[in-house]
Amino acid sequence: LRPQLPVICRAETPAVAADLSLFEVEHVIDPHERFGQYLVMAIQSPGSYQLHQWLTGMPGTRLGKQAEPPRGPWIVYGDSLFAHAVERNLRTAGLEVEALPSPSLRKNDYATSGLETLAVPPSHESLSALLERSGTCKAAGFVAGADDDVRNLSIVVAARRINPELFFVVRQNQRHARPLFEAFDSDIAVTSSEIVVHECLAELTTPLLSRFIQIVADSEDTWADTILLKLRSKVSRDVPEVWTVAISEAETPACADFIRRKGETLRLDHLIRNPDDREAHLRCVPLLFAAADSSELTLPEPETPLKIGDRILFAGTPECRRRQELCLLNINMLHYVYFGQHIPAGWIMRKWLAKSV
Repeated sequence: LRPQLPVICRAETPAVAADLSLFEVEHVIDPHERFGQYLVMAIQSPGSYQLHQWLTGMPGTRLGKQAEPPRGPWIVYGDSLFAHAVERNLRTAGLEVEALPSPSLRKNDYATSGLETLAVPPSHESLSALLERSGTCKAAGFVAGADDDVRNLSIVVAARRINPELFFVVRQNQRHARPLFEAFDSDIAVTSSEIVVHECLAELTTPLLSRFIQIVADSEDTWADTILLKLRSKVSRDVPEVWTVAISEAETPACADFIRRKGETLRLDHLIRNPDDREAHLRCVPLLFAAADSSELTLPEPETPLKIGDRILFAGTPECRRRQELCLLNINMLHYVYFGQHIPAGWIMRKWLAKSV
C-alpha cells in the first residue's frame, strides 16, 4: 500500500534514484546532481539562482553578494560522485570542462591530525605541478569536489596562486571543518547534507515552493530579477519567510465561512490587507496561486477570487504571517478587512445586528 505521508529519499547515484522510483517515492534527492543543476543555473541564469537561494535560505538572514559564475572554461577537481555529477551537468549545459582527478594517495601521504578525517595534504609543489599541467591559468571557474576537505582547500589555495581571477566552488564534507572554509572565503561553498535538509524542509513544510522554483528555473532570467526586486521593495533585503495558505474548513475556517455566504466574493486582496488598518497592505508577496481545479497563476493579481481548495504561496516577514493568520482564523477580523466595519464579538449583539440589517 502507498503510504499517506510523503516519502523523501536521498540517493547519491542516478542508478539508486531510478531504483527508488520503482517504489513510487514522491521525492528523490540526489544532492550531488542537484548542486550540479544549481551551478548551471547560477551560470546561465544568475537571477533565478539568487531567487532560489533567497526563497530557500534561513528566514531573517541576509544573503551576501550575488554569485555570478563565469561562462568560460571550468576545471572540476576530484574523483568523487559529487565531482562527476557537477562535471556531467556542466558538459550537458554546453560548457567547456576539464576533469582533474585527484592523485591516488600513498599510505604516508597524510599524517594524523586533531581533526579526525582532516589531514596534512600533499606538498604545495606537487599540487602546483598538477595544476600547471592542466588549464588552470586559462580557466574561468574551478570546482574543488574531492571527498576530503583539506585536499579541497589545498588545491584551491594552490590554484589561486596560479590564477587569482578564478571563480571558486569548494565542497565541504565535514561539518567541523566550517571555520577553515569560512577563512578561505570561496565564491560558493557547498555542503551536500545542507542541500538535503533544505530540500526536505521545502517539500514537507511548503510544498508549493518546489513547484514555484521549477517555474522560475523554466522562465526567463529577467522574470526572476523582477520578482527579486519586488520582494526587496515590498518585504526587505533579508531572506523572507515562505508559507502556504490552504483555503479549507480546517486551516482557514474564517475564509471558508465567508466563502459560503451568498452575494460576497472573497478575493486574494482580502488576505494581504492589514487587520489593524484595512487601507494598508501587509509586507508580503503572493508568488503562486494553485486553484482547486489544478490551474496555476504566478504572481496572482489581488482581485483573484478564492474558493475552497485553493492554495496560495506567500513570501513575507514573520510579523506579516502572524497578522494574516488573524484574518484566516477570526471571522470578525475578516469582516473588518472586507467591509471596513468592526462587528460585536458577543453572541447577543451579533444576533441583534443581524436582525437590524
